[in-house]
Amino acid sequence: GKRPERGHGSLWIAARQLQAQALGRDLADADAAMRAANWAGAAQAYRRIMASTDGRNVLVLNNFAYAQSMLGNHAEAIDLADRALKLAPDNPSVLDTAGFARLRAGKDLATAKSLLRRAAQQAPQNSAIRAHLAEAERAGA
Repeated sequence: GKRPERGHGSLWIAARQLQAQALGRDLADADAAMRAANWAGAAQAYRRIMASTDGRNVLVLNNFAYAQSMLGNHAEAIDLADRALKLAPDNPSVLDTAGFARLRAGKDLATAKSLLRRAAQQAPQNSAIRAHLAEAERAGA
């Protein structure tokens, strides 16, 4: 196709750079919020990231799901976790979040346990996953 005029091209590039800087800031904010267990701050940053991307980044979906679960937004947490699971069905962190979100919601405990067992098989050394699995086993599904 026709190349845009030089002026328009450089404006487009500048706009893209601003978008990338904003996205980088949002990712840094989200990461810091997750580490500080600031679930509301993390959810806010991940919501901005989802709005400015195709919404198919596994890490973003997974962490957003975890933050929503910790906030008690169970339906959204499970939905986000399942979207991550479709994209990365064997990732232990993704399996863990999908199971943990169900466990916290008190919904579908059999599936929660099955997901958490798979997560523990994939990452036997991960103590957080082991703790979630133990919690699910005690929930007695």
